[in-house]
Amino acid sequence: MSFFILDSDPGVDDACAIILADSFFGKDLLAVTTVAGNVSVYKTTINALRVKENLNISYKVYRGASKPLVKTFSDASDVHGQDGLGDSGLPPPNLKEEEISAPEAIIRYAKEGNLSLIATGPLTNLALAIILEPELPKMIKDLTVMGGAFMLTEFGRGNVTPFSEFNFWEDPEAASIVFDSFKRVNVVPLDLTMNPLLWFDGSDFEAFPQSKKGSFVKLITKSFIKRYGKLVLHDAIAVDVHTNMEDYQFVEGRVKIVIKNGPMRGASFLDKSNDYFHRVYLKPLNEGFKERFLKSLG
Repeated sequence: MSFFILDSDPGVDDACAIILADSFFGKDLLAVTTVAGNVSVYKTTINALRVKENLNISYKVYRGASKPLVKTFSDASDVHGQDGLGDSGLPPPNLKEEEISAPEAIIRYAKEGNLSLIATGPLTNLALAIILEPELPKMIKDLTVMGGAFMLTEFGRGNVTPFSEFNFWEDPEAASIVFDSFKRVNVVPLDLTMNPLLWFDGSDFEAFPQSKKGSFVKLITKSFIKRYGKLVLHDAIAVDVHTNMEDYQFVEGRVKIVIKNGPMRGASFLDKSNDYFHRVYLKPLNEGFKERFLKSLG
């Protein structure tokens, strides 16, 4: 039996990842830990609470890092809206986050055993948890990370720079600590998530069920669909890969992150290794993700 934490920066696609995780894991989704990324950690925490309150999901919320380990914080509100949820106008939540920090919560849950961690934002919280507890990688059952652009498929180009994906670019030092510390990681990069087989377009949007979850997703993604003509749920795809690995093709090696200043900062590469088993997922073998996500809205 596994228990789950989603370490995230909600964010439109993180909110959708929470919904899919609830569908897959139910009450075994113990916590959503928040980090500065798509918007400030104040806003990502509010958004995790909004999803919990509006959809009556039982996880606990722990606030995490407010800035990267080294660089100045830069958000992605130009994509996700000033509130992080597509400027959807949702009221502030009545619920409150827990008292301890996200890194402390990750350590506490890991010590209890059978913890699976899915990280869909910058990896600052997890890096801080490793600094606090160097034995943490041995305590976590498995780790899935959404991040990176490896140029291993035609879709694997950066979305901040030509070489760097947002999560790794936002805190490359944290990403480097995580990948150096964990021998086994499932990595879900833009090489996979930008594949059109996994997109939702306008017609898919109209077909979202008229349920509470379906209406919520329509509300937070409406401006996204209108602006881009498609909906790419990077973080929900990471949750799906974690749960349905057999539906995806991968290559294996050691992920390395560029931390030096310059145009390559935040870039990710996969080297062959006999000691590290980082699986970088590159190709969907079917359209199961879309079917499962739509089912989760029912």
